[in-house]
Amino acid sequence: MLPSIRPAAVSLLLCSLAGCAKPEGFAPQQLAYCTQLHQLYFRYHTVITYAHDGQRAQAELALHACEQGDYATGIKLLTALLTRERVTVPPPGSGM
Repeated sequence: MLPSIRPAAVSLLLCSLAGCAKPEGFAPQQLAYCTQLHQLYFRYHTVITYAHDGQRAQAELALHACEQGDYATGIKLLTALLTRERVTVPPPGSGM
């Protein structure tokens, strides 16, 4: 059986192989912050088999929004998900 690979990692690999263009207004710092929030969410979110509440899909869609250049929407949604889980949201530019 194949190990579970995050969809974002697969998308990144396929995009790099296909030579996808970067979104308009590409901001690596904002994308890095969005990715940091996404990873933080999955570190603290409850086990998916116990909570089918749609939040996992929302987190994936938020990361996708960031990957498409809509950083404000993605970061806002991830921040809301983390706050709902009572996880302290780090400020932009901070390491985890």
